[in-house]
Amino acid sequence: MPNTPLSKCERVTVLWRDAVSYATWQDPEEVKKYKPAINCTEGRLFVENDDVIICFMTWNDTDIGDVCVIPKENVVKIVR
Repeated sequence: MPNTPLSKCERVTVLWRDAVSYATWQDPEEVKKYKPAINCTEGRLFVENDDVIICFMTWNDTDIGDVCVIPKENVVKIVR
């Protein structure tokens, strides 16, 4: 990969909580045991502020792709 400003973005692994939904009938007692999913995103850190973490996984000389925007309140852990 060419040495561009994008290739210098820090590599990170972000663990984050996400909603889980089911469109079928469920036993209420079983539903009480459900927990949010923990997702793992690996990529380059593009933006980190009080509201969001934005990562991208692919890039070329000028553009980025496979962008993931994660609400900051959903972040469990960032591995740098």
